[in-house]
Amino acid sequence: MAARSPLIPRSGSAWALVLLAVSCDRSEPDARASAVDVDVLFPRLAAEPSLVLVEHGRFLALTDQPERARRCLVHADRVARFLSSELAFAANPRRCGIVLIDDDRIAEAIAIKCGSDLSAPHLGGCAGFFSRRTGLIHVRGLAALRDPDLYERLVAHEVAHEMVWASGYPLLTGPGAWVAEGIATFAETLPTDPQDVLVPQPWATERLAQAQAMAQAELLVPLGRFTSYTRTDLSRLRPLQARYPFRGAAVARSIPRDQVQSCALAAFLHESLGPSFAAWLHSALDEGGTPDLLERRSEGPMSAMDQAFGEWLRRHAH
Repeated sequence: MAARSPLIPRSGSAWALVLLAVSCDRSEPDARASAVDVDVLFPRLAAEPSLVLVEHGRFLALTDQPERARRCLVHADRVARFLSSELAFAANPRRCGIVLIDDDRIAEAIAIKCGSDLSAPHLGGCAGFFSRRTGLIHVRGLAALRDPDLYERLVAHEVAHEMVWASGYPLLTGPGAWVAEGIATFAETLPTDPQDVLVPQPWATERLAQAQAMAQAELLVPLGRFTSYTRTDLSRLRPLQARYPFRGAAVARSIPRDQVQSCALAAFLHESLGPSFAAWLHSALDEGGTPDLLERRSEGPMSAMDQAFGEWLRRHAH
């Protein structure tokens, strides 16, 4: 069993946490060696009449929406700097390619030409995904969030997956699989205005409003069980049809429970653990052995951690 490291909770909390390890499935082959060279591939694909190239920092986009792509690449660069400086994920020395195409027919054809795998069933209605086979990010014209900054948030989500992959971590499929989505959805909470200080703002995103709706419906999975779920377990959480307030309006949507609870839990831990959060993430991604990520060290029932999480959600209610 891996050594346990104490985590310091926010002052005044009635609970404390200790790091346990995550079981990682390392059987999937490492695809990094086959990542495509976008500086060679994208100019060739840009011969399509409706497509252009947009560049910012280490990001290169192939797109039919150049203005939106420029905004997304500026945000992608900011997200990458935050993940590198604040969460200690290695910056990928390779150029990161982003396919940002609204036309579904062209988007699918380009993905196939790039070698990205579209066979996974869950990608059928997916607005964005990161291909571990090619190292490319794909964002399509399907709106996933009721949010004026939804494309920037989608790109932030996939940039986080790309940087975790580039840092050498395998795909988490065993117990503790929520961590990968937790990091990616947490990246969505970074402000999209380039003038704003780069500090996570979970209360400004729809994910947190959705988590609050889940809490009110008593549909949050107890943390002891949620943190032991495998990737398969997470996929079995049925979406929740719910109404909730967001930005002064009543919204009715289907809530992806696995992503929403992962985002809220990551934001909760970021605020509670403070400077210890980055080290906690890397230990959680890197070590294997035990199924649970979190264990309460203080006296009392396991429900104390769930209670602290619920109180944190109520404190940030919209």
